[in-house]
Amino acid sequence: MAQSILGPSLAAIGEDFGIEAATVSLAVSVLFLGAAVAILFSGWLVRRFGYRSVLAGALAVMAGGALLMTVAGSWPLALTAASLVGLGFGMQNVGTNLLIVRSFGLRSGPAVNLLSALFGIGCIIGPLLVGLLLPDWRLPFLIVAIASLAALLVGLGVPEPAPEKATRAASSPALILSVLGFVVLFFFYVSGEIGAASWEATHLTPHYGAEQAAYLTSLFWAALTVGRFIAIPVSARLQPATLVLAASALALPAVALTLVPGIAPVGYLLFGLFLAPIFPTTLVWIQQVLPGRSETAIPVTMSAANLGPVLTAPVIGLGVTNLGPDFVPVALTSVTALLLLTSLLQFRRTRGQALN
Repeated sequence: MAQSILGPSLAAIGEDFGIEAATVSLAVSVLFLGAAVAILFSGWLVRRFGYRSVLAGALAVMAGGALLMTVAGSWPLALTAASLVGLGFGMQNVGTNLLIVRSFGLRSGPAVNLLSALFGIGCIIGPLLVGLLLPDWRLPFLIVAIASLAALLVGLGVPEPAPEKATRAASSPALILSVLGFVVLFFFYVSGEIGAASWEATHLTPHYGAEQAAYLTSLFWAALTVGRFIAIPVSARLQPATLVLAASALALPAVALTLVPGIAPVGYLLFGLFLAPIFPTTLVWIQQVLPGRSETAIPVTMSAANLGPVLTAPVIGLGVTNLGPDFVPVALTSVTALLLLTSLLQFRRTRGQALN
């Protein structure tokens, strides 16, 4: 919810503070910049303080940022609030995913896809709340704050897995190249997913109206969620690298459909469906290629990857300002083509690898 309510709220936030699309897109940037910083340090935090403390702290920070968003009276204060939401979101995101990967190991494909599917349920609820409550964009953030405080109680009861053990030197060239490959893959994936979630409503509003566009954004998240439920049995049968490559190949023609306004909602829906298994299954792929290093490699790759929206959101915002909303599908199609290319290169480079 914390992530998915921001995109459909951008237009209302811009009107409230009297700013244009290129400026309001900074809210997306700072949220994911905060997430990137939090994710980068999450591996060290869970090793130092344990999963229980990190997850509880993450939810407290996210609740504080969402609450500040509801009372922000100026644009700089709103940006500060969005960065706090990002910090909490980032720590919670990597903490829960690491906990699953550490607990289930190479059998974590179905479990991590289930976790991501549940994540998707919150992403569906978020845009629906925005659509129901517009033009009041603040109330959804208040709901997120309350929900985060309630979820904090769950974080206090999570298990603590045994410490990881790895033998290969941290500076191994093969290890570094593997991590860089996953960084680039995640960069384009997160840019595509968050680009669609953040800008679909902006793209579709001139064609379908603001409220309908918000509901259609929730369908993107619904497709992403359904796709992850479908991926639970599929990931138990396919190798992680194979599933990621196949999903990337299917996502490209799907997002290309968004270039045609009349069928763009179908394109966004299919895009979400085919993107679904990429993020969780890549985490298992990392565990397979870099066993014993998930608490180091996963935070590094996820943190760098979250720079995707930090860099691409202003580019899309600038394109929308200068070229109009139809720039959105052009940007998303370009990003997805690069995602497919990266997936293919990483598939070929890591085939048969397991670096200890």
